[in-house]
Amino acid sequence: MGRARGRAAEIHHRPDSGNLAKGTLVRHTKDDLSYDATIATWPQWEPPPVEAPPSKAQRLTLKDHFDRYVAQTGISPKTRKSWRGKLTKLAEHIGSDNLATTTPEQIVAWKAALLESGLSQKTVREGYLAAVTSFFNWAIGNLIVASNPAKGVTVKLPKTVKLRSSSFTDEEAALILTEALRPSDDRASRELADARRWVPWIMAYSGARVNEITQLRGQDIYSRMIGNEEVWVIRVTPDAGNVKNGEARDFPIHPHIVEQRFIDFVKRKGPGPLFYDPRRRRKGSDENPLSGQMGEALAEWVRSIGIEKGVAPNHGWRHRFKTEANRVRMHPQTRDVIQGHAPRTVGEQYGEVPLETMWVELLRLPRYDISPPTGPRPVTEASKEASRKRMATAKRAKARTRAAAQKQPAETHAG
Repeated sequence: MGRARGRAAEIHHRPDSGNLAKGTLVRHTKDDLSYDATIATWPQWEPPPVEAPPSKAQRLTLKDHFDRYVAQTGISPKTRKSWRGKLTKLAEHIGSDNLATTTPEQIVAWKAALLESGLSQKTVREGYLAAVTSFFNWAIGNLIVASNPAKGVTVKLPKTVKLRSSSFTDEEAALILTEALRPSDDRASRELADARRWVPWIMAYSGARVNEITQLRGQDIYSRMIGNEEVWVIRVTPDAGNVKNGEARDFPIHPHIVEQRFIDFVKRKGPGPLFYDPRRRRKGSDENPLSGQMGEALAEWVRSIGIEKGVAPNHGWRHRFKTEANRVRMHPQTRDVIQGHAPRTVGEQYGEVPLETMWVELLRLPRYDISPPTGPRPVTEASKEASRKRMATAKRAKARTRAAAQKQPAETHAG
């Protein structure tokens, strides 16, 4: 740099330096680009040295940063619990709580270890690697780390072998709805009995997600007049629990459900949750809410009555609703709004689908011609397994009661 400045000073002090430069420029304007010996005497430009910032050890830990990540990204409580566990496993793999030290080579080795442990390719890619990628991208955006070690690391998914439709067949739909009408026995809680009775029917006529229904409250059911007809409406809202896109939506209740006296049930329950008891809060959490547990209980029940693996026990209704809507040529945008699916195009994001339009389209769906069951409850391998689990649970509860009773006199005597 000093040499360049010295050369520049030398030329600057030459009496004719200004004229030499002007002469060169004049020749260039006349397209005279021939060799100019004076150019060789000009100093070569050298960029100034870039001073490196003072080194600073990077730290990215779950203890210091994960809560900030959750608050700023707004991930759901269920995802928060899942991804924290996966990131904890990464920290255990690299042997450090400082994830900023993670290298791409360690991510590749971790991926291999996860696959070798028996996890599916989809679980590793869409669970473990997704959690790491999201966390590091957030850290980059907040200037905590400079790079994402999981960038470019992926898992190739095998081609899925599909042996059947994702939708319930007519026979499967009829079996579930028929069993939903069966009077409950004393082994089921009141809330589970209510969920078995109503949730499958609501999903059958709406294609809604199971947890959107199990978290419904009495205040989420209301009526409005459409023409001269009173129409009952369900409001799916984040106020009641998790909603996938975070947006509330309303859709009409099919008249067949109203005719079965669903509204009478809602009025008896009053405000508050319809399908779980909030007083059981100690058994639930933000990551595993009672409404979600009820959805899992419904899935077990559906399996127990004979719906085999190959179709999702609750999600099958979303596929079935789409199939039935296609049969009656329901308008796709209306169908998607009822189900809570994202708009297919940018254009469909404009405007709204009124309840009046949804009501007219919903009436076109064929009714399920179902009668209450008259025969015995289906006996399946799943129902036998569920019975064994109940007996084991009851046995453990009795053992705990006996142990507590035997301990009580000793404690009283000691006092």
